Amino acid sequence: MHNPKSDGGVHGSEPPSPWLVEQLAAQPDGLTAIDLACGAGRHTRLMAPRFQVIAIDRNASVLNPLAELPGVKTLCHDLESAHWPLAASMADLVIVSNYFWRPHLQHVFQLVRPGGWLLYETFSEGNGQFGKPSNPDFLVRHDELLTAVPADWTVHAHWQGYTEIPNPAMRVRLAAQRL
Repeated sequence: MHNPKSDGGVHGSEPPSPWLVEQLAAQPDGLTAIDLACGAGRHTRLMAPRFQVIAIDRNASVLNPLAELPGVKTLCHDLESAHWPLAASMADLVIVSNYFWRPHLQHVFQLVRPGGWLLYETFSEGNGQFGKPSNPDFLVRHDELLTAVPADWTVHAHWQGYTEIPNPAMRVRLAAQRL
């Protein structure tokens, strides 16, 4: 199945998420970070001056310009393949924006080192009334992210509902820290 975010899709030209900008500002400099399914790299570019970033996407053409940024390493992987390609990877900070693939959700949590953070913002069920994505495979169900948080984590922020920023959509946000 194809998620339009994975190849830069319609989200490639958007500015960084205001919520993620706010969350990233609270993080100390010098962290290692993973931008999962980074698309055109709007958040990678935001993080690059402060963090060592691994930008991951399945589309090599969107990764090429990001590889030229200081402090950025790129990896071309299909995150929707049956085999999770990042089993040996961990970082202090993992961000996911406009991407969701249920079969590997628990693997996303495993990318975060103890003491590290997961910042997740994507589309949720009901978004089809506003546009794409509309396929339920790419939409977070009610409280699905919240209930997926492992027991040894602390949830600092969770919100799910309708927003008009940057466009009318049903979205979900999660900021959680691994203990």
